[in-house]
Amino acid sequence: MRAVVPSDLLVTDRGPYRWIRHPNYVALGLEFLGLPLIGGAYLSALGLGLANALLLGRRIREEEALLMAIPAYRQRMAHKPRFLPRLIGR
Repeated sequence: MRAVVPSDLLVTDRGPYRWIRHPNYVALGLEFLGLPLIGGAYLSALGLGLANALLLGRRIREEEALLMAIPAYRQRMAHKPRFLPRLIGR
């Protein structure tokens, strides 16, 4: 896969983007862990969770490199964590 960032990107910093840079990837990760757990498939949850993390790791790093090259994105999002919101010190 290849990540592409549009030249007219509008940076969103509302909703879950107020706290983290990648809420969609968090939701996807929880889905890959949660759905097998609902059916009691603990090994599948572990396997899918690890596979998802490994496959998306490179993509996220490449995507962030492209996004951080955009000054507006860097200004609004660089100080925010990727996946887990900072609950203390805000």
